Amino acid sequence: MSAFRFYRREAVPEVKEEHPDLDGKARHKIVRQRWRSLDEQSRLVYVMMSRADRERAIYMNKLAQIKDSLLREHPELFLSQIPDSILTKTSQSKEMPPVYAFDALNKISAQLDAEKQAISKSQNEFLSEESGESFS
Repeated sequence: MSAFRFYRREAVPEVKEEHPDLDGKARHKIVRQRWRSLDEQSRLVYVMMSRADRERAIYMNKLAQIKDSLLREHPELFLSQIPDSILTKTSQSKEMPPVYAFDALNKISAQLDAEKQAISKSQNEFLSEESGESFS
């Protein structure tokens, strides 16, 4: 989501409160004017929110790719192939999924942790470059 859209989410309710008689188009015009009048320092908060949102989207996309590749490598992980007795809460069965399913889940977890650390490191480096501070 763009920096302006993050700003708009906060500004529209304020404009509605100040000018309850205006329609959406007029409110949007006021919000645009306020956005244009913000200095760079004030906009930086919204730019950072936008960049964090973009990083989150990249992370979620990467997560989906990892899940897809693991399901291709381990088709036995599809829920349709796990016995119903394991999936139902009312089951009295003591059956457990095969050990390889747990191994694959551990592999997913390790990959996700590595991705999360890489994204966190990247965000910290970016923040420290922008502000001159260390966020480690």
